[in-house]
Amino acid sequence: EAIRRARLLLLDGAALDFGPDSGAAMLRCVQTAEAQGVPFVLTLANSEIVARHRTFFETFGPRAQLVAGNLEQVAVLMNLEPAASLDEVRAALARSAIDALVTLDADGVFARMGNEEFLQPTQRIEAVDSTGAGDNFLGAFLVARLKGLSVPRTLAVGNIVAGKVVQYSGARLPVSLNVPELIQAAIQTTGHL
Repeated sequence: EAIRRARLLLLDGAALDFGPDSGAAMLRCVQTAEAQGVPFVLTLANSEIVARHRTFFETFGPRAQLVAGNLEQVAVLMNLEPAASLDEVRAALARSAIDALVTLDADGVFARMGNEEFLQPTQRIEAVDSTGAGDNFLGAFLVARLKGLSVPRTLAVGNIVAGKVVQYSGARLPVSLNVPELIQAAIQTTGHL
């Protein structure tokens, strides 16, 4: 019922390692989303999970609205060495049917959507801790996409939010940092894109 009412389903690849039935549960989620016409996004979680569950990602990655991960994770998904360069990953994605969002740490983010590529650098920020930056980036990006913003603008929104998150220590953000308000402010800030 929850999937049927959703505008988007986010599936975390880490769930594939939750237990012996986790693969079947993820499969049911994908099948339900597809049957209900709900787009889904797959996160890669980490390179080891991608390698262990390669068949799942190779089967459902091309069917996902988006596959999201860092450069190493996407390199492994594309059957490249984990240390592959962005140029190597870009070329592999261009030969695939996968739309991907590739976080590049302090260098920003790369996205391939259909036949279009986007590279969005970040502003240089004094980072304290990168824990949670990728998750917050993706959340802000998806909120902005659901609001109908362009890809360049959604990438900028994600970068603004991630840039704020890295200024705090640990995975738990202070209560004073209202992430929904931060996302809304980032959307307004990027209005010129």
